[in-house]
Amino acid sequence: ILNVLYRAMSRNESKFTAPLAGKDELQKQKILALLEDMKGVIGCYHYDPTENTVSGHLEEMPRARKFLNGIFMEIALTRETEKIVSRLAEQYHQTFDVKSNVVVATQNGVTQNEFDIVIMFGKTLYVVEIKSGKSFRDYSKYYSVGRKYGIVPNRILLVDSWLKEWEADMAEYFAEYYVATLDSFEDKLIRMISADMEG
Repeated sequence: ILNVLYRAMSRNESKFTAPLAGKDELQKQKILALLEDMKGVIGCYHYDPTENTVSGHLEEMPRARKFLNGIFMEIALTRETEKIVSRLAEQYHQTFDVKSNVVVATQNGVTQNEFDIVIMFGKTLYVVEIKSGKSFRDYSKYYSVGRKYGIVPNRILLVDSWLKEWEADMAEYFAEYYVATLDSFEDKLIRMISADMEG
């Protein structure tokens, strides 16, 4: 449901419909409870047991959109990352762990960096950074950070919800790390991890 909501917002659509097929009754109740708790962000919604879907609309106030475009995107992409990495771990017979908002600090507790999502896949570390601001341009920052931790060029993925696909591909070419839109996120995450497994 989180990904359905975010995709609707990123495409500037106010209406959404999420399929609930394959969800048990407890999972459906949790989804409906989540929508109920998101007053001010989610407007009216309707559960259709015949079609097994839930539909509704996203509020358009600036604060609601800011929430969806920031914190909400991190939550949605973290959950999506967990699902994708779990499938890959099964495919490649690897252990894995996915953590969000990971702070890297010195022994004295001084913060060096904070990563949106960190993936341990077997013994290999990957980083996913999420950008939701329309004016992001600082690709060199992540190049430098990636070099510092040894994850450039093949183990860092930057996701930017405002980019067009061709812009992401061009940024990726010059930045020397993976850059994805929301639509290409899954494909590039799989490509990043699979390259190590199959290389």
